[in-house]
Amino acid sequence: MPLDVSVVVGNPKVNSRTRMVAETLVSMLLQPGTFQCEVIELGEYAADLMRWPAEHIDELGTRVAGSDLVVFASPTYKATYTG
Repeated sequence: MPLDVSVVVGNPKVNSRTRMVAETLVSMLLQPGTFQCEVIELGEYAADLMRWPAEHIDELGTRVAGSDLVVFASPTYKATYTG
């Protein structure tokens, strides 16, 4: 059974270098064919991240919580990282 991997990208820009680095990390850590990877770009959900309730945001959290491995990727801005 393949490893269930989630990559959560905190860059507000979708398809960023942050995502590329995170996906590269996963591919270098794990053998091809031994995992399935879901990438969650928080930039796609920016309008709903601070809304409550937001059912699809809850669903994302449930999927991440059920993963075998989670990689959180965040860019740095002025020597700090995104929330």
